Amino acid sequence: METQFTRSGPGQSWRLAYQILGSDGSIPNPRGIRYIAPGSAEAEGLGLPSPARPLPPLPADASAVMGAVQLANLGIGVVNLAISTAVLVEVKKQTRMLRELQVGLTEVRAGVSDILERTERIDLNVAEVQLRETLKHALRSAAKDHEVDLVLLTQLVRGALGRFFESIGGPLGPGTKRDLTLSSDVREMAEAALHLLWAARLTAIEAHNRSCGGDPLQVVRDDGVQNRLRTLADTAALVAATGVAKQMAKRVSKDLRSNRLFFGRADGVLRVMDEHVARLDTSLNSLGPVPQARSLLAELEDQEVLVEARKVGADAVSAVLGDYLLAWTAHTDAGLLWRLCYELDLQDDGTYWRGLEGWMTALMPGAADSPLGISRGVPEPVG
Repeated sequence: METQFTRSGPGQSWRLAYQILGSDGSIPNPRGIRYIAPGSAEAEGLGLPSPARPLPPLPADASAVMGAVQLANLGIGVVNLAISTAVLVEVKKQTRMLRELQVGLTEVRAGVSDILERTERIDLNVAEVQLRETLKHALRSAAKDHEVDLVLLTQLVRGALGRFFESIGGPLGPGTKRDLTLSSDVREMAEAALHLLWAARLTAIEAHNRSCGGDPLQVVRDDGVQNRLRTLADTAALVAATGVAKQMAKRVSKDLRSNRLFFGRADGVLRVMDEHVARLDTSLNSLGPVPQARSLLAELEDQEVLVEARKVGADAVSAVLGDYLLAWTAHTDAGLLWRLCYELDLQDDGTYWRGLEGWMTALMPGAADSPLGISRGVPEPVG
């Protein structure tokens, strides 16, 4: 899969070489990203592509490049990109497309787009001031000498987000707080961390899939976000349907009270119905996605596109919610922070990374005790 993200405008082009560094710890996850000057003796010695042997631009490369660009724009230079300020601005504009690519968003239906546009900004005040300082500290501490320490970055960003969530009343559920709006510099810091972590993980996935020769039993897909959001949309549609059932039960209850055939017995029948409904609620709430599904429905309860979908049925509700969740993830600041938490969790997930152990190879083939990882190069596109 190719991407246009390495293009920064007509007549503008640039190259970048980088390594995803492997870990020799108990979790075989990426421990860092190291940027290398293309064409240097070190790059040639590592077998990185020369201008005559370019690799095609891939989403992982785009994310690694975007992370480097955003670090540079924040004054944290891990690599000399040798591009002008004007081009930096153009590249930054493409982060929206990159976030859409990360979650598989291709288009947004009109009603869903309106939901995201008609919001009022939450005043974050002190909470954002603290988030700005802690994210800045995280990026500056992790980015040293042409290398970004992903282990340290994960640790510090997780702490920064934890304190921020405490100050705004708790963690973000998918699809909620769509009116949370960060300042541009804080948003860019969060995006930089996201792009660096996703670049490392996607590069590892691609390397693992090549190492197993495309074996369908071993191939790993980067569809965890889409699957999680789809499950939530389906669960919310089920919860919405049970809400309709409870409304019907209330109407039946009202009819029974006025029906002389049930005179004197209506209260007992109603009590049994209420008990069944209460047990249904308790059973549903014990399922992991249900509390988040209720929060999602509460966030959108008065939105016309969802009201209309409920009239059609559960499948229509699930489709609308699925579209909304993808758009929320790609286009809102709340979605950005939720996605960043997702990457932080995967970075420390030993089970996940043990399923990707095929991604690490010797960075210096033939050398004794060569470090493990992957060497990649982003080609110089024609403007």
